[in-house]
Amino acid sequence: GIPVNTTTTLKGINSFGGEAPVQKLDVKGSTPDYLEIDVTVSLNNPSNLTVKTKDVSLPAFYGSTQVGSTIIDELTLLPGNNTVDALFRYQPANAGNAQAEELLEKYLEPLNGQTEPQTATISIHGYQGADTTPYESLQDALNGVSISAKVKGLGARIVTKVTINLDVRNLFRGPNGRAQGTATISAKNVLPVAISLNHIKSAVSGYKDDGNGPVPVPGTLSNLDIDLNFNLKASPATGVQGEEFTSDPIGPVTLDVPLFKSDGTSPQGTFLSNGFIDLENTITTTIDGGYTIPSLKYNENMVPAPFSVTYNGEDIPSVYGNAALDIAAFLSSADTTQVNEVLGYLSSDTLAYIFANDDFSIYLLNFHILCKATDLPLAVRQQYDSTCEPDASDSSNSTDPSSSTDGARATSTSGTASTTTSAKATTTKSKATSKSTTKASAASTEANATVQQDAAAATSTVSAA
Repeated sequence: GIPVNTTTTLKGINSFGGEAPVQKLDVKGSTPDYLEIDVTVSLNNPSNLTVKTKDVSLPAFYGSTQVGSTIIDELTLLPGNNTVDALFRYQPANAGNAQAEELLEKYLEPLNGQTEPQTATISIHGYQGADTTPYESLQDALNGVSISAKVKGLGARIVTKVTINLDVRNLFRGPNGRAQGTATISAKNVLPVAISLNHIKSAVSGYKDDGNGPVPVPGTLSNLDIDLNFNLKASPATGVQGEEFTSDPIGPVTLDVPLFKSDGTSPQGTFLSNGFIDLENTITTTIDGGYTIPSLKYNENMVPAPFSVTYNGEDIPSVYGNAALDIAAFLSSADTTQVNEVLGYLSSDTLAYIFANDDFSIYLLNFHILCKATDLPLAVRQQYDSTCEPDASDSSNSTDPSSSTDGARATSTSGTASTTTSAKATTTKSKATSKSTTKASAASTEANATVQQDAAAATSTVSAA
């Protein structure tokens, strides 16, 4: 050993060859202040001296940010290569520092959201005044250390699937008549320590089927921003998937795009129904022991996403392999009670927005579905579909809902719908009707013809629940 009262210069040992290959890295646990990670590294002692000391603490940096320190309780360095066990304490001054969190991102997240792991380089170096050792004789040598350590990540596919459900009663439930659904997240931990997901902010994009399989489509279809309490038990070992856990239903999840666009390429809700989604996540998570990572970036692409359409909890079978066509077939055979649950509560402004922006309105016209929404005033229905005829309920349901909010039923204030339909609503609806009529004639003739030809068969196949 080196006497503590000796001033020592160890030429060449300061950087241990400049590199410290990481042989093992396991998250051990945490406290509210830091993460504890067991590491095993190789250190090269190029001198002819054997060094024995204890209580070594070497500052660790990722980029320009100090992310913690590498602590070695007992250090024995023989000449040549040495295997050293240490404890890496992840403890940035600011837990939400973006550069510090990027280190954790690279450790967990697969490259480009796929399956390959990423690599992060940590710089371990002392500096003047750093508290690297309690032994004054070694301070200069250890403060001058500069080591590069490459950490190979896990490339973890933590999210195993996202199960999506759309109940047709919520087809236009969101702002501006956007669809609202629910989702559950299934995940497997890859760390030998329990974790809890506390908050997820996620941008969701989808896929389309070009005949040769799923193809990712640019554009965000929905933005999720929710608190949750989703706990994942520890996995058997680092990098090994543990037990699969599924969250409670999350929702309502609102589409940021129309349900259907007839050009087949514009961002639309049906792109969520093709079996896969991409997730761009910012996650708040707590590690067993109490350390919270406030804004971990974690992206995962081509996540399996089973999709179902239901009415009041009952499955609507996929007859056409296309969510929009399946919903249209169901509504074409639905009764007035069912259609009113889908459309009858909508305000005039929301209807105008739907007919102007969502090509699903083509099906509402082609199959005269709107005519069955008898909770809407007849005049309102006829502004979009002139074939609508009076219903027994129309004499007591003639108020124009243009001044109502979505979800409120129209209340009779006049004997005729014509006297309750405002000039503003008439102008808005006329424009929307003209636009939707143009869309209808320009839409896919083949797709519409298929639905028309099979509507009778779909009636017997698609349960009206």
